[in-house]
Amino acid sequence: MSTIYILLTRSKTLLSRTIHTLTGDSFTHVSLAFDARLESLCSFSRIVSILPLPSGLMHERLDRGYFGGHPHIRCALYALEVPHDAFCAARLRVTQMLAVRSRYHYSVRGLFLCRMGIREERPHYYFCSQFVAHVLEESGALSLPKPPSLMRPQDFASLPGLFPCFCGELCELKQLVSSRPARCVHPL
Repeated sequence: MSTIYILLTRSKTLLSRTIHTLTGDSFTHVSLAFDARLESLCSFSRIVSILPLPSGLMHERLDRGYFGGHPHIRCALYALEVPHDAFCAARLRVTQMLAVRSRYHYSVRGLFLCRMGIREERPHYYFCSQFVAHVLEESGALSLPKPPSLMRPQDFASLPGLFPCFCGELCELKQLVSSRPARCVHPL
């Protein structure tokens, strides 16, 4: 068995505040990582940390970019134990996508359609939770209760099989993962 990490966050950006207001969700962004130190963290997010657009497939760092400039963002980290072949398939899919990241675009339209409960799958267009859901489902790592284009970040917190590891601020999480490469850095 291998572990895939799911990081949920909610920032104070206009988009995050709007999503929170419309949904009431505790978390409005989701990222995916394949290592306990979260060095492989990635998602569909801001390309330039001070601008909401353009956005696309990005490596995210807890100490740089938007997260680095906003260390007090609330977050929750979950671990998902998966068969090694599903882990390898998910990691390979993300690696392949990152190799041609300029082909991928942030789906603003998909984000709004998701809120309205309207499914839309467009090649090369994703929002954060759709991307994470797509990778997990396509690799066989996880069966989803709904299509990837209807998954919201908050939905990941209630999926069976995800083990809560940490809840707090990004700066605390950064300190924990850098000092302890354990499977779960802090139980909820």
